[in-house]
Amino acid sequence: MYGGLGDLMVGTDAVRICFRKRSRGMALILLFIALGVMPTQAEAKSYAELDDGVYTITNVIADKSLDVAGGYCVNCSNVQVYEGNHTYAQAWRISKKGSSYSIENSITGMVLDVAGGSKIAGANAQLYDSNNTQAQRWKFVQNADGSYSIRSDCNGLFLDVSGGSSKNRANVCLYTSNVTKAQKWRVERVTQPVKDGSYRISTALSDKKVIDLWGGSLDNGAAVQIYEDNDSLAQAWNVVFDQNTGYYSIFSALSGRSFDIPGGSKSSGVRIQQYSSNRTPAQQWRLLQTSDGHIEVVSALTGKALDVPGASLSNGNQLQMYQANHTDAQKWTFNTSPVDHSGSFQLKTTVDESGVLDVSGGSKDSGAASQLWSSNLSLAQKWVLERQDDGSYTFKNANSGLYLTEIAKSGIEYRKEPSGYSYWILDASLNGGYRIKNKQSGRCIDLSGGSSAAGNSVSTYSSNGTKAQSWLLVPCNLIENGDYYLLNQSGTRQVLDVPNASSDGGLALQTYVFNGSAAQQWHLENTGGGFFTIKNINSGLCLDVRSGRAKSGTIVQQYAENDTKAQSWKYVPTFSGGYIQSALGDYALSTKRGAESGVLAIISIDMTTPQSEWEFRNVSNPGDLVISHSAAASEYNLSLRSDSLEIGMTFDRYGNAHFALPSVFDLNSAQLVYSGGPETSITVGDCSVGLTVGSSVTLSDLGLTSSVNSDNPIAVRSALDAADLFTFDIKQTAGVASMFISSDDPVNYGRGYIESCGDHTAVATGSMKLVDASGVSVYDGALSQIKGRGNSTWMMDKKPYQIKLDKKADLLETGDKANKNKTWVLLANAYDGTSMRNAAAYSLASALGTHAPIEYRAVDLYYDGQYRGAYMLCEKVQINSGRVDIDNLEDANDAVNGGTSYQLVEGVNSYGNRMKYATGLQNPSDITGGYLIEFDQERYVNEGAWFSVDSGNGVLYFVCKSPGVWTKDEAEYLSSRFQEFFDCIRNGGVNPETGKTTADYCDIDSLARLYWLNEITKCVDGFNYSSTYLFKNSDTSGDSRFVFGPAWDFDLAMGNALSSQSSDSYLSPQGWLTRNALLGSRLLQDPTVRAAVDAVKQEVLDEARGCINGQDYLAYESSVATSVNMESILWGVSSESPDDVRAWLNSRLDWLETAQ
Repeated sequence: MYGGLGDLMVGTDAVRICFRKRSRGMALILLFIALGVMPTQAEAKSYAELDDGVYTITNVIADKSLDVAGGYCVNCSNVQVYEGNHTYAQAWRISKKGSSYSIENSITGMVLDVAGGSKIAGANAQLYDSNNTQAQRWKFVQNADGSYSIRSDCNGLFLDVSGGSSKNRANVCLYTSNVTKAQKWRVERVTQPVKDGSYRISTALSDKKVIDLWGGSLDNGAAVQIYEDNDSLAQAWNVVFDQNTGYYSIFSALSGRSFDIPGGSKSSGVRIQQYSSNRTPAQQWRLLQTSDGHIEVVSALTGKALDVPGASLSNGNQLQMYQANHTDAQKWTFNTSPVDHSGSFQLKTTVDESGVLDVSGGSKDSGAASQLWSSNLSLAQKWVLERQDDGSYTFKNANSGLYLTEIAKSGIEYRKEPSGYSYWILDASLNGGYRIKNKQSGRCIDLSGGSSAAGNSVSTYSSNGTKAQSWLLVPCNLIENGDYYLLNQSGTRQVLDVPNASSDGGLALQTYVFNGSAAQQWHLENTGGGFFTIKNINSGLCLDVRSGRAKSGTIVQQYAENDTKAQSWKYVPTFSGGYIQSALGDYALSTKRGAESGVLAIISIDMTTPQSEWEFRNVSNPGDLVISHSAAASEYNLSLRSDSLEIGMTFDRYGNAHFALPSVFDLNSAQLVYSGGPETSITVGDCSVGLTVGSSVTLSDLGLTSSVNSDNPIAVRSALDAADLFTFDIKQTAGVASMFISSDDPVNYGRGYIESCGDHTAVATGSMKLVDASGVSVYDGALSQIKGRGNSTWMMDKKPYQIKLDKKADLLETGDKANKNKTWVLLANAYDGTSMRNAAAYSLASALGTHAPIEYRAVDLYYDGQYRGAYMLCEKVQINSGRVDIDNLEDANDAVNGGTSYQLVEGVNSYGNRMKYATGLQNPSDITGGYLIEFDQERYVNEGAWFSVDSGNGVLYFVCKSPGVWTKDEAEYLSSRFQEFFDCIRNGGVNPETGKTTADYCDIDSLARLYWLNEITKCVDGFNYSSTYLFKNSDTSGDSRFVFGPAWDFDLAMGNALSSQSSDSYLSPQGWLTRNALLGSRLLQDPTVRAAVDAVKQEVLDEARGCINGQDYLAYESSVATSVNMESILWGVSSESPDDVRAWLNSRLDWLETAQ
């Protein structure tokens, strides 16, 4: 440049300035202009200080808010201005970082960032993962009008609305300071207009109508509705403000679950439900004060308002999200409403709701260990809460009667009387449910390490806001509905008894020595409020206080049911036992004196004596009430022999002897063999001929062939003096194959060795013989592997196994060569007393046209000479011919890596989603398939290969089952493809980035058919927690889309009351389940998926009905019924029969026919 200013020369590597002294100021300005970092008047001032917190940042041109475009918070998401809408896309957490600040999206934690760290004017502003660079550091300069200019530490440029635009979606970039409105921002802190607490929330339409939880349900998916105020706990809501996000969470005080927008839908009219806390925008809310004193509840996801549809005040009108219109239908009053949680509860951890707080081993000691354990509804897992005047609670264990008490800063013990550290505060938690905080120390009940593993210790720890300290209070009955013996604690084996098994009303009751008769069996039925009725099984009459007389010493009788307080009772646990209190007042069921046979039952005001203490013994498991002849029976070596089979005696849990015979056993040629015992000669049944050691006799000679499956036991007596020794019975199945497993070393590596290993790493070898019901040998050869399998089922006494044959075989006798395989599974169906639920599901899977349906057969299992019960032999879910028949990527990985060592690590993919993979391994030539994948929201972390997906409404987790160990590139490939698939789902069926449709990524028909299988069966796990499989073949296969299947794991479906989710929404054949499930709801938000589901509905319902009422199914059901009957000698009598499953399914299909 020339002239009075002097010379200015700009080069590529340096700037050289030549000027006269008087012109230095102007030249310096020109230099700064050239570099795009012109100093401003604003910069000359001191930078403003802001308190850490959540803010809205609004440009002054047209009051447009700083906004993440589309609310799509991923790396490189664009930043723009948009009219204020209270969504999370406009919520910014400002935090001091040294002398500067970070500006984060308050919910996702992603940071306002200068794209590429550019120093050039016009650089774009974007969202990015925090990396602590200068591109993510900002300073605030306060202007004279109170607004702020926001300066980047990276380049000295200022946050600027491009072109000074006043339009929505105007881009935000970085630009040289120009003191225009485009660079002026109002920075306003988000306030908390409603204090944390419990509220009843009434509508401005009528103060008599409040927000209510449908049916007082504890289940995910239950409707949030308007209802007449009835002061119930279903109408109490915990409101919690999160200082980190600037939003509220609203939880039911009853269930601990959150207000939730199903599937993260952004549509007007979507109805509101409750759901487990996931802290996604679909569960976050702004509470806005209106000028007339009400509150509007606005979604962080959509900016839409909570609304009473049609302003209708009809009871049961389910609330919706609707465009804000500021009418009374969207205005609410929050009325403070203290909640009383006195009552009986289980405490479920929000880490994994299948785990509950448990006293280890049911101990009644003060120093008993507290742990997490799967719910088994025992008294050791139930707690009686009592509210104190100051709002704190005591927690009494229902088994021991002792109070939960903190000791030594982090320990827990149990005390007979509550002390200062026995009082606990219930604080609503942002993770759902409550933090249980000690009133004295402030420490919280805490799950050690946040692990949900069974047996993990529970103690106390400083409050940290994690799920490890969040507990759901689940109301429960102290004594479950069921059939019981009532054992009095003041005598030996003395139980409540109806004299002479009489059915006369008004007969006084007594205690009598246990004899197991129906006159001593009582059915307990809970009636609400902790009370129950007790009805005699034999007479059908109720336990009743004579004449309803509330006086100590009044006789207790049996009487016709009349719904009075005289027949209403509740259980009160104490440290020395527990008493049964009458609803008439402070009177306990007792005896006139110490219990003996014939002592009358009364009510007594003295509740502390042994006469007033009772124990409920389940009829199916009375424990030591039964005095068996187990010692005598086990000393006698009796067996039944036919052809090449010899079956020894099986002993039930009481030591009683039984013969459990397979279908193939020939009774006509059967011989009873006496190999030894204390008596040299015995007689059996009514036959007087003695049976000496080493001898045998046919069943026909003994006259016992007709005794098979009879309820009459067969007596064994001494041949010398005719003294009774013990009894046995004979049971046999019909139409069922038999499997005999023999360990190579049964002493050291037999069944006990396999079952002692919780992680299934114990492996044994042996042999196996499989014989079908007609006597044909299907397999008779070596086993190269015998091991345990399963997760929750492995905790049961009846355990499942996996076997591997020495050579491939078609164990199902299908005649298809493709079904010859080595690895097979033996499902115990321990949670299913009918042994039909998995069979029904797999039959339906085939009938409905799902992919790779599981084939199976029923077997009676004998393991190392011992009968083990009714099992299902079926295919393992794996990539293989006849199974999931796709390219085997695991084999390809093994081929290139051999025995290469590797390390499992966690990382993130290109979308920022978590995944787990192995380092140190090479890729095969083609990594596009095949993959076998399982949706597993519960146990993924224990697997070697898994990944996560952002569904738009929470993170979903998937496990790669094959290959079970994968490279980073394989993990990146599959997880990214999954994210693309879900980006289709969440955007109406079209991926906005790739332009591909859902059908390009997924075989939608396979999804629809597997969906219907789960919906028809009301599967608790499928599409909800786990056990939902899908697979992907390689790109060279012709069809490399995701295919849903095979179907797996249905033992807790079809109305199984043993499910941990044992409520009507799961048990009833009516109502939708999979539609509202975690994965199901997200998939069905795609209209193309929903259309495919609707399109095949009638077809699958017709096929399903034909399947379960067809001859093949009925024949299988009939044969399984005989197995279920025989295995009752080991596992007890089931309350259900196999045909109950079919009846439930038919009722379910009836409902689905007309359901919309």
